[in-house]
Amino acid sequence: MAFSKMVDMRRSPEEKKEVMDGPAMPDMPDYPYGLCISLGDEELAKLDLDCTDCESGDTIDLRAFAKVTSISKNDYNGKQSTRIELQITQLSVENEDTEYDEEGGESGRRGRYK
Repeated sequence: MAFSKMVDMRRSPEEKKEVMDGPAMPDMPDYPYGLCISLGDEELAKLDLDCTDCESGDTIDLRAFAKVTSISKNDYNGKQSTRIELQITQLSVENEDTEYDEEGGESGRRGRYK
């Protein structure tokens, strides 16, 4: 089975305004809190990641399996919302330095996790 297409989860200015129920805050995060994961020393060791190979702002190729742990549907003040909670059970990251381009050569990416 092929992966589904990547979707940019960044909030639009309109979505930011809707979340705040008022004017959009300029310092409001672009991405919802629930989409952020944190990897500590134990997780980094399991993934063979060295944080000295990363810089803030770098992009890594991340794949995960997650188990659905909760599904809820609510109707509050006439507004319906749905929520699915996931527990990540398996995680992998790809070393971009070893990725090859279509011609079979080095991809030319800048740094391990960019």
